[in-house]
Amino acid sequence: MTWASQLGKYGVQAGGGGGGGIQLEVAMWAGAGGSGFIPGGSNNDQSGAGGFMTAVYELAPGTPVVLRGGGGGITGASGPGAGPVAHGNGGRGRGGPAPYPLYGGGGGGHSGIFIGSVSHANALVMAGGGGGGAYAGSEIHPQGGGYPTGGRGSYSADYGSGGAYGGTQSAGGASTGPGQVGSALAGGDGGLDASGPYSFGGAGGGGGYYGGGGGPADGGRAGMSGGGGSGFFAANGATINGVTVTLISSTAVTASQEAAAAQPHAYWPLNGGSYGAASSTDSTNGQNGAIFWRYAGGSWSAAITNTDSSITI
Repeated sequence: MTWASQLGKYGVQAGGGGGGGIQLEVAMWAGAGGSGFIPGGSNNDQSGAGGFMTAVYELAPGTPVVLRGGGGGITGASGPGAGPVAHGNGGRGRGGPAPYPLYGGGGGGHSGIFIGSVSHANALVMAGGGGGGAYAGSEIHPQGGGYPTGGRGSYSADYGSGGAYGGTQSAGGASTGPGQVGSALAGGDGGLDASGPYSFGGAGGGGGYYGGGGGPADGGRAGMSGGGGSGFFAANGATINGVTVTLISSTAVTASQEAAAAQPHAYWPLNGGSYGAASSTDSTNGQNGAIFWRYAGGSWSAAITNTDSSITI
């Protein structure tokens, strides 16, 4: 199987080229969400997988770029209150006070390439982070990051409105109850409801071009998963931070394909099956994302994971 044979399946966009610039090829996985935590119990609260994107752009020599490998979301086992933020702006999971706290996991961070500096306006290509996992009375599996939208947190029979929505190309994902709406680059924080016998915390949304919403919570019934962040690629001929870019090709994987680990065969050996992978185990941090880059015809870089790196084309 070759990457070329998969172009139709994975929605590759094609542009121009041959303009005298330097061709930069990238492959990236965003961070997966963290799973939830129930002191003294378990609930198979799976996290969402990080999104996957590839692209080839032609850029002018001397163009400064920032490459970001997103971090995995932090498990809800980190304790009461709002948990830490994953690198790449995954939303924070929430947990209630004793005696019956149930913690939502944090959303995974976005991965991406930015012209000059990291900002929404400077994004060249991005992969969205997976939503965090939470607790509900029945199994609950948040969706991953994806393009053009992140996946929605799964339905639970114990909480009829379901989990938070994924980010889109124009707005952050909404929550369906107490929980923060996603925003540019960032996932929303999970909601908290301690009004019932249990203190349910919602999970954080994944970071992305627009982040997924934070999972809602209902103190009497459930905490819910966060939505996935959206991926992005700049259009052929776009001007970003004063630099006009030429899109040669890009691979856009949807949230449902990401959940099935349906990623182009030619890039999978870079991953080894771990970057951005969802977790089905309680109290587990999400797998970090990673970004790889190379000039046309060159060798791939080492993985840039859970950190930023700057290069000049």
